[in-house]
Parts: sequence; structure tokens; C-alpha cells
Amino acid sequence: MKGNLSSSFSAEEVSVAVFDLNPTKNPGPDDFQAIFFQKSWDLIRGDVTKVCLSVLNGSSSIREFNETNVVLIPKSKYPVKLKDFLLISICSVIYKIVTKVLAFRLKGILQSIISPSKSAFVSGRQIYDNFLVASGSLHSLSCKKSVSRRHMALKIDMSKAYDRVEWVFLKAVMERMNFPTQWINLVLNCISSSSLSFLLNGKAICSITPLRGLRQGCPLSLYLFLLCVEALSGLISISEMNGRVLGTDVVEGVLWSAIFSSRMIVFYLARQEILSLLQIDDNNSQDKYLGLPTSIGRNKRILFSDIKERFWKRLRNWKGSMFSFNGKEVLIKAVAPAIPTYSIGMFKIPISMCIELSSMASKFWRGSKDAKRKISWTSWQNLCKRKCLGGLGFKDLSIFNQALLAKQSWRFLSSSDSLAARVLKAKYFSLVDFLDASIKVGCSHVWRSQTWGRELLSKRLRWSVGDGNGIRVFKDKWIPRPSSFRSVTSDPGTNILVYDLIDRSRRTWNREKLNQVLLPVDREAILSIHVSWRGGQDSLKWHYEKSGVYSVSSGYRLALSEKY
Repeated sequence: MKGNLSSSFSAEEVSVAVFDLNPTKNPGPDDFQAIFFQKSWDLIRGDVTKVCLSVLNGSSSIREFNETNVVLIPKSKYPVKLKDFLLISICSVIYKIVTKVLAFRLKGILQSIISPSKSAFVSGRQIYDNFLVASGSLHSLSCKKSVSRRHMALKIDMSKAYDRVEWVFLKAVMERMNFPTQWINLVLNCISSSSLSFLLNGKAICSITPLRGLRQGCPLSLYLFLLCVEALSGLISISEMNGRVLGTDVVEGVLWSAIFSSRMIVFYLARQEILSLLQIDDNNSQDKYLGLPTSIGRNKRILFSDIKERFWKRLRNWKGSMFSFNGKEVLIKAVAPAIPTYSIGMFKIPISMCIELSSMASKFWRGSKDAKRKISWTSWQNLCKRKCLGGLGFKDLSIFNQALLAKQSWRFLSSSDSLAARVLKAKYFSLVDFLDASIKVGCSHVWRSQTWGRELLSKRLRWSVGDGNGIRVFKDKWIPRPSSFRSVTSDPGTNILVYDLIDRSRRTWNREKLNQVLLPVDREAILSIHVSWRGGQDSLKWHYEKSGVYSVSSGYRLALSEKY
């Protein structure tokens, strides 16, 4: 697969990269935005493609297009020191096109070279995976009863490491991973031939030539940093094998580190030498990882109070009196529900919190203020109904919460080999399937939330027939009808499989067998199911999507129709 990195680049790759760029990002030293290239592509295609391919195929250097403007973005309301600013590099469009082409090629092989403990920027992996691993592992540590072996979790912020990546180290990593020499030279040419100028009041000043580091804003930097993090993970593993550090499998058979971009959490057997070396003088069990709380106690309202504050701050900043009802409708539908989405995609938030958030949105809709309350002519529940039922289609946050959690449950079913699924399986359902797993005493709030989302998912899951060898005719859900998906024929007590109802020589339904064991209403529904010539494994599908893949929108519509 790495051989693809050294193959000649094509004009089609350049064209794809051009139209994948953000069209309206700030212009770099060339004073162009990507939208100019996209709108004028028919006119400039030949010249731009020729220049880009000459760089990509090694005929010329990227140096003349590698000037970069650096912008300082404040990270706090009152920035004072340099650490209070986020440094963003603004590159020329030609440079972005070249590095975007390289990034696409590198992205195609990440799945095979990056270990499962890293989720950032790898296709098929999500930020939630790393949080599930971290929270599940931390919960296991807190539940361990042994006092003879103390455990520790070390959270590392590597955000500053972007600026400290040594190019010699990056080259050594790519060589160790057996990257082609031509590819390595091309990548190093892109990152080492740059010059940086800082924008002050819109004017570029103080041009410098960097000797190390990766630029945040370069399309290629994200993936190169992942390679460095993979090397760090390997060095930690070597140290463990040599006995210099003692890792701990917090969940049996599961890796002991979780890394997402510049956020890393590692689990060790606690030793005083580690605490002294790292100068750790306190522990914080109420910390956050990837923006979500890692430890949740009985009082959940306190942990999720920041959602309420951000929600209210956004509504308060909007001047409700300046908007028409149509404008308010757009804001409430598009902006307000997006604020808690990240958190409620992982946790079941208290119903009282949902009521308070809905009350805030209702007051904004009616135009109520602290000193002046408006009359509510109908309840918020009626406004949450679909428009065809007399409502306005506002989000019911409790139902939306469950629909988002059902998405995580679907990922456990469809990606059972993912690191997150393996962690939860080892902790909670090692002997049964996910759909049959129960809530145990002392389980984490994360697991309780996932099982709540599973309740919605399991209602409308049914089996899609492959070879039929894993589907029981009278007990499993597999018949495409809008209610139970089960056979209405009384179970004769024999364990008949769908496999037994298929004529395997002609790959059609065995009508004679169907007539013997099933009622006409079942036979009619079964004959509408297509029997594949390829057979294959039976699989679960979501009935309310043609693709069979669960979506939050279809899950929300189903739950909403059941409530109202």
C-alpha cells in the first residue's frame, strides 16, 4: 500500500485537491483565496496543474510558493502573554494544493500504520472512541480494590509539540516506517523550505526561517504529527518491555493508552519515581478529557451546568426583539441545539436539565425578559411536534439525546472490532451480545447512557438475510413489516433457521417448506425478501433507512412519533 506514495501524481488529484479546499479562508502571501481558483478553474486549470505536478513529481521546488503569514488568534478575552494566543499559519493557495494532494495520499494508508489507540484524522475512527476508552479505563481504576498495586492515569497536553517537532526525527520516523525515499524528500521539502512573516495590523513584518516544527494550517501537518505520536507510543511500549515503566491493562486485553491529536492519556502502575520526575504534586479526579468529564458522581447537574451556561449566553446575546418569528425559528433550530450536541452524544443528561434548556428556548421564542413575561399560547411540547402535526419542528432535547446515543450503539454493532467496543465488551458484556447486555451494579454513567440509547435502536433493528444460518425463524426479528418484524405464526417449538427455508441450489425461497411451517401472511412478507446469490453473513439493519444504516434523524423521527 505504501507503494502508492511513490507513484506519479496525476492532474485529477490536483483538481480534487483544489475543490476540497475551504473556498473562503483568509488569503495568504499570494493574496488569493481558494474560491478564485475554484471559480476560474476552467481558465487556469492547465497552468496551475502544470506548476503543481512539477513540484509533486520532483521537477521543481516548492520554495517559491512556501512563504507563510502567521496570525495570532487570542485564546482568552484578555490576552497578555504569547501563550494566550493561537498561532495560525496562512499559506499560499499553490502550497495548499500541493500539500492537500500529499495529505490525501497519506490519509489512504493511515488505517494500516496507525495503532487503534489513536482516533484523530483516521477514517472510520471518532473522537468519541478515545473518550470511551479513557473513561472506561478510569472507571475501572476507581473500582479496583487492590491497595498493594496503585494505578495512575497521566493526561498529557501535547499542543505545544507541534512547534517542537524536529525534522530529523520526522525523517527517521518515516524511514523506520519504510516510506519511499522520494516521498520523504518531497515532504521534507514542503516543511523545511518555508519562511514565516507575522501579521501586525494587516502588514507582514519580521520574516524568519524556522528550523523545526509543523505549521498549524498546513493540510499535511495533522497527518505528520500523527506519525510522530505513533513513534512516541512505540517508545513508551519499548520502555515498558525494558522495565523502565510498568504499564497496566486497566481492562483485560485492551491497550493502556488513548491518544487523540494532541491529547494523550496513559495508564501506569504508580511509582514514586514517576511522580517526582514529572513533578506531580496533586491528583485531580474531576478533570476533563477531550472536553468531557471523566468522572461522574450522583450530582450530574453540576457537571453539565456549563451546557446550561453556554446555552443561555448564546440566547442572551441574540436580541430577540430584532428578529421576526421566522428568524427566531431558524436560530433555535440551527444554532441552539448544536451547543449541547457534543456532550449529549456521549451522556444521558438529566431530564431536569432538558426542561430548563427548553424553557430558555421557549422564553426566547416568546420574547420574554426577566422583568416582562409573555403569554405562552401553547406548550413547548406542541411546538416540538412536526409541522405536519401542527408544531414547528423544534428539537425535543431529551429525544434528541437518546437518538444521538443510539448512534453510538449502532457503531458498537457495526464496528465491533473498534477499540471502544472492545473496552466496553471486556467491562460489561464479555459473555453476551451488546443487545443482550444488562446494567450491572456499580457501572459507569457512560454505560448507563449507552444502554438507554440502545433501547431506541433495538426497537427497529431487524436481520438482513444473507445465508440465513444465524437467524431463527420464529424468535428473531427478520420479516420486513412495520411492527414487530417477527413471525405471527405460532412457534412449533423447533429451532428452524431461515437457512432451512432457502432453496440453496437456485438461491430462492423454498415455497414448499414455507407452506409447511408458516401462515399465508408470513409467507407473503417473506417472499418479498430478495435472496442474494452470494449468500454471505446475516447482518443487522435499521429498518427506517434504505441503506440499513442508523441515522440520528430517522431515530429522532421514530422516537418523536412515539411520544407525540
